[in-house]
Amino acid sequence: MENNVDVLYLASSSPRRKELLESVGIPFCVIPQNFDETTQPAAKAKEYVLALSEGKAKSALPPSSARWICGVDTIVYFNGEILGKPKNHIEAERNILKLSGKTHEVHSGVTLLDLENNVKYQDESVTFVKFYELEKRFIDYYLDNKLFEGYAGGYAIQGIFACVAEKIEGSYSNVVGLPLELLYRLFRQSGFRFI
Repeated sequence: MENNVDVLYLASSSPRRKELLESVGIPFCVIPQNFDETTQPAAKAKEYVLALSEGKAKSALPPSSARWICGVDTIVYFNGEILGKPKNHIEAERNILKLSGKTHEVHSGVTLLDLENNVKYQDESVTFVKFYELEKRFIDYYLDNKLFEGYAGGYAIQGIFACVAEKIEGSYSNVVGLPLELLYRLFRQSGFRFI
């Protein structure tokens, strides 16, 4: 790695975020964070994801040499309600029945901390996703194979739900879990260099 290239310390264990960073060649290391998301009161979607992404970044445990810390949080938002990761089949079915044939929003908050200069850069990305009407056979397959586990809103757009996404307006990588366009904009604002 060249000396003039920065390293991003990602406060997330999400394999999807890791894959997205690898896909565009951003040098990064995954680091643990101990932010308790349940302490964040429900709020408007933008305030919520920004608070959570900042909480994750600030609670990260980077090495002493680290300069750049990144926290990310992604939610599915429908009719004024935040749809979190389903705890069981019942919640998962309830979520996707709400989303069937409708348009929902995916919000991600990204916080980039420059520890060297004690500066915070952050913003939100919003993508509008519309699903076709979901057939019972599709829903049964989804539930039986537990394809909802670990995903905001209970679905992964890069999986079988790619088959039922009628329309996506905005950032696709945001729906996966890390809006790369927004991250790059924060890099340009902050002076983070990876190319």
